[in-house]
Amino acid sequence: MGRTKNKGIGYTHDLHITRTSEHEYKNSEAADVKDKNAKWTLQCVLALISVLKPHLSAAGDGHKFKSAVYKEAAAYLNTRIIAGGPKKEKGVKDKVKDLLDIYDAVIYLKNNTSGLVWDDELGMNIGEEEEGIWKHIIVAKPACTPFKKSGWAIFYDVAELRPEKPKGSHTFRPTTGVHGTPGASSQSISFTPPGSPIHSQSVEDIVQVDLQCLEGKHIHYKKLVMREHHI
Repeated sequence: MGRTKNKGIGYTHDLHITRTSEHEYKNSEAADVKDKNAKWTLQCVLALISVLKPHLSAAGDGHKFKSAVYKEAAAYLNTRIIAGGPKKEKGVKDKVKDLLDIYDAVIYLKNNTSGLVWDDELGMNIGEEEEGIWKHIIVAKPACTPFKKSGWAIFYDVAELRPEKPKGSHTFRPTTGVHGTPGASSQSISFTPPGSPIHSQSVEDIVQVDLQCLEGKHIHYKKLVMREHHI
């Protein structure tokens, strides 16, 4: 079963295949394998990472592996098939991009969601009070969807393919609804979810703004510009 675009974890988790579970491997020429669609299991992804790691320096920051590397990975994976059919070069290339996109989504959740805390087992562990914030996060970054209440078992494995780099100061802050550097402005900005009451006694201006979020997505917020009242 293929994953819904931008809403998966990079492998099928319904076969109860773990890091250490033992299985009978088949090759791509086996009669009950060759005509099936490829399926990515946890062990497939870990094997793929092990093949790619020696080629990282040549791939560079853009992770542009040579065609020979994808062929090598497909050939290796096709000697140890647990479920599904053979892997093809294009499928391997797409899987690498898929894993790196998911990794970036988890990094986003770890570093750029003020007021929420990532847990390796429970993901963002979103409760009722955070539902409104979570909806805005997954509109801006759909790849975050699986991590509402679950972590990502292969985060540290995929991290070996993309060593974390220093991040810029511009972050998406769901609790404020603004982009920018914390403390850069003397104004106090608050995020008001749709339908929330607005307390006029502490608000001088209400400005409708259109903030462009990641991947060209747009979310409309009400930005409340708070000013101190001196008596």
